[in-house]
Amino acid sequence: MSSDPPARDRGFAPIVVLAAVTLGLPEGSIGVLWPSISAGLDVPLDRLGLLLYAATAGYLTVAFVHGRLVRRFGTAAVLAAAALAGVGGALVFAGASMFAVAIAGYFGVGLAAGGLDTGLNGYVSMHRNALLSFMHGGFGIGATLAPWAATLLLGAGLSWRYALVGLALYDGFLLVLFTCMRRRFRRPGPPVETGEHFVAGLADVDIPLTGESLVPPASATRARRGEPRRSPSRTRLLLVLSIVAFFLYAGIEAGIGNWGYTLLLGRSVGEKAAGLAVSLYFGSIMLGRFGIGALGARVSPRQVLAIAVFGAVAGTLALWLLGEAVPSTGPVLLVLIGVSLAGFFPMLVALTPERLGRDRTAAAIGWQLAGSSVGVSTIPAAMGVLVGRAGSWIVAPSTFAVAVALAIVHLTARSVERPDTTRSPSLPRRLRPPIDKSLWMGQAPAGGATAREPAGDGEHSESAERAWGRSPPGN
Repeated sequence: MSSDPPARDRGFAPIVVLAAVTLGLPEGSIGVLWPSISAGLDVPLDRLGLLLYAATAGYLTVAFVHGRLVRRFGTAAVLAAAALAGVGGALVFAGASMFAVAIAGYFGVGLAAGGLDTGLNGYVSMHRNALLSFMHGGFGIGATLAPWAATLLLGAGLSWRYALVGLALYDGFLLVLFTCMRRRFRRPGPPVETGEHFVAGLADVDIPLTGESLVPPASATRARRGEPRRSPSRTRLLLVLSIVAFFLYAGIEAGIGNWGYTLLLGRSVGEKAAGLAVSLYFGSIMLGRFGIGALGARVSPRQVLAIAVFGAVAGTLALWLLGEAVPSTGPVLLVLIGVSLAGFFPMLVALTPERLGRDRTAAAIGWQLAGSSVGVSTIPAAMGVLVGRAGSWIVAPSTFAVAVALAIVHLTARSVERPDTTRSPSLPRRLRPPIDKSLWMGQAPAGGATAREPAGDGEHSESAERAWGRSPPGN
């Protein structure tokens, strides 16, 4: 799953895990802190959606331009800027006396999440693929510890503002970390023209740009790197399907995380047991991702994705039917669903370079994670509307419906991602040697050229073949 030496990956693992922890801190704590925040700022409880949408807007602002930012400034600079935005946003939120100021602060927290999430996923998927599961396990650490930390903070009689100060301090630590470790991040190479578009960050492409005739098409460049060949329309469709898959997956994960507690309470599960079940749900996602990371190349991303999709469908169906019939099974089913879901997000990110091409990875991951960010806010919000109209029982069947949609999208993407077998990269027309038509009539070729050595400018053809990284005929 990675071409980097294992020792080098292990040395880089603490950086990505520590950075990913901060992504789970606000998501795991905001639900616990919100009643105190709403009371302190004198706003209704239903205004939480405004905060979530502010964070999503900040996230999308960065995600949509992630590829351009990385190409211009480098991954380390983007991550450092994101951490700085997190410090500013958390401090503004902590000092807010009006809800509008709090929204502005949480927008800054969303900017930080967008920069860190897209920056880390894009870089690790390209250069240290084996660490993706560990990185997403770091998110699980933050999401698991944050609710308990917020509960202890409020239980000790301290203000919710201290939680935001703590978030600012952690982001400040990351700012120092990224600044000091900036040389550990590879800087993308200059754009390389492929004949179809400009490609950034392809340091392994050594095609000499000595003239227009020596610029191969992008399909040949991808074939040279061992990437499958697909038509542009299929590649675009695959990108759309991956964005939808991220949207649906994030909606399932966040929907259970936000409404699982309410679902269990509606089934007469005790408050402490329900709260512990939700915490264990996030913890199972964390442990599952660390387990997948420990297995490394012994499991393929596609195997993990298949297990995750099957587990999501089967687990949510069991939560709906079995959990309704035997309420005591609800907490256990949440944990099993968490384990099943653990590998989906990191493995789908890991497949992005192979599915869409390394030249598109940075921009594609920005769009994919933007889809997940929209899913995190939109699907739980829709579930909230359904709960308000039908009751908490609707959480389980609605989650099952999203899981079925995810399975359909996943199977469709598997079909679309199969490489084209009818198209192959070829030399540009100007570099193709002339063909003697007498060969078609069974006659001897003009000039005594053989079929293996066609008439024409052999030196031109040979130089073109070498520029493509292939040996000329006869060698």
